[in-house]
Amino acid sequence: MSNQIVFRQKQRLDHVFELAKRMVDDDELSAHFAKYLCVLASGFIEVSVRAILEDYARRCSNSNVSSFVSKKLERYYNLNWKNILKLVGEFSPDWERRLEACTDPELQLGVDSIVSVKNQIAHGKDHGISYGQIKQYYKSAVKVVKLIGEECR
Repeated sequence: MSNQIVFRQKQRLDHVFELAKRMVDDDELSAHFAKYLCVLASGFIEVSVRAILEDYARRCSNSNVSSFVSKKLERYYNLNWKNILKLVGEFSPDWERRLEACTDPELQLGVDSIVSVKNQIAHGKDHGISYGQIKQYYKSAVKVVKLIGEECR
């Protein structure tokens, strides 16, 4: 991942996943760690997509346009699959079509599951997410972020 913000976010989250894997033998504690990892994974998606698009705007436009794009991107959160496609499509309909065409349903489901479970957690609803599930969802999110980064080169 060439964007430094994305790289650092991924590196930090990978470290937390590794810590959780090594430290948690108790099923209940593991479930709590999975919820925490889900919230962090949702943040990873939001921060990474914004960072990639801000970097693109900074490289391809003047400072006023870049500043405008950065301010507008602050309004985007809960970036599920549909919202990601919409946002990318606002930059380029071609990017949106290519991203949709090259992303299989498993990757889309991973991103949507992260955001859905995070919202359920935030609203006090119980969700039985496991460490294994969130690890798979996170892998999907990383692939989607990578694909967006490749479009914005």
